[in-house]
Amino acid sequence: MVGAVSDRGRVARLAGALATAAVCAGAIAGGALAASLRISVTPRTIHKGDDYTVKVTGSYKQSELTGRAYLISVLQFTAKPCKATAQLENPAVSNLPVQFYFAPKSAPQKVGIFLTKSPFTRIDSFSAGKTGPRRVCAYLYPKFISASDTTAPIATASAKYRVLRKR
Repeated sequence: MVGAVSDRGRVARLAGALATAAVCAGAIAGGALAASLRISVTPRTIHKGDDYTVKVTGSYKQSELTGRAYLISVLQFTAKPCKATAQLENPAVSNLPVQFYFAPKSAPQKVGIFLTKSPFTRIDSFSAGKTGPRRVCAYLYPKFISASDTTAPIATASAKYRVLRKR
C-alpha cells in the first residue's frame, strides 16, 4: 500500500511537470508569433543643432495582419509616456506637441508608412532643435488606420532622449 501511494505521487508529479512544460512551450511558441517593435536613438543625449538618428526595428507575421502592415512613429517634445495608440497622440486629442515624422508633405493626413517585409529596419535622421526632454513612440498596425479608426496597434515601442544647450 505504501508503494502504491508513492507511485501515485510520482505519477502525479510527473503529470504536473509535463503539463507545466506544455503550457510553457505554448507560451513561448505563441510569443514567437507576436509582432515586435524596438526603438533606439543615437546618441541618447544630443546638443541643440546636432544630428541624431532614430532606428525602428520590428517584425510581424502575415497572420497578424488584416491589411498591409502600417508603421507610425511620433516625436514627442516632452518626456511623458507614449499614448496607447497613435490616434491618441494626435495633437487635436492629446494637446501635446508632437511630430508624425513619416507624414509626407504632399499628404500630411497619411502619417505612417506601409511595410513590405518582415523583419524590417527604418533609420531616420534629424537635427535637434529646442532643448528639453523628448520621446519617440512607434506603433505597428495590422492595416492602414485613420485618425478616427479604433484599431489597436499589434506592437508598440518608445525611447527617451534629451536635447541639451549647445556645448
